[in-house]
Amino acid sequence: MSDDDKKLLAKLKKEGFIFFEQDMDADLVESFLSLKFSDCHCPEGSDSTWQVEEFPQDIENRYKSWLMQHKELANLVPTLNYSVHCFKKDEYMNVHSDYVIEGDYQILTWICKDDDFVGRDFIHGFKVGNHEQTNKVKPKTGLTCLCDSTMPHFVHGVSKLLTDTTIITVLGSLD
Repeated sequence: MSDDDKKLLAKLKKEGFIFFEQDMDADLVESFLSLKFSDCHCPEGSDSTWQVEEFPQDIENRYKSWLMQHKELANLVPTLNYSVHCFKKDEYMNVHSDYVIEGDYQILTWICKDDDFVGRDFIHGFKVGNHEQTNKVKPKTGLTCLCDSTMPHFVHGVSKLLTDTTIITVLGSLD
């Protein structure tokens, strides 16, 4: 692991969430929006209920190439497995911690069909005892978040999507 990777992961251990933003080319966006999602029968509030059963290799490769343009993430990207999830109207995810997930981090990237949606804020922060201190970020196409998945006090979730649109999340993790 390079010194830059060590510095990035040390910053992540301290902050829990690091955001990156870059434009995604229209072809890649359209490829994600054309994917077919199926109901994965997840319990309400625990995960998005729609996901791609098999992430097409060509789209995954193009996504990884795009993601590796963030020089800070370039060495982390190839080590992860990727899945694609979709949120639809009235869906949400309760605030939770992923500290039981294998590995030190996850990478999330959002692709949004529309920019003028209401809800579906990414809620992130920390919890100490019964006190949560959280912030909200409105996803937009090309926004990427590196999340710590080792500390139980770092929490995240998603507010209810109130608009009839499609918000896709690409999740990279070691599991």
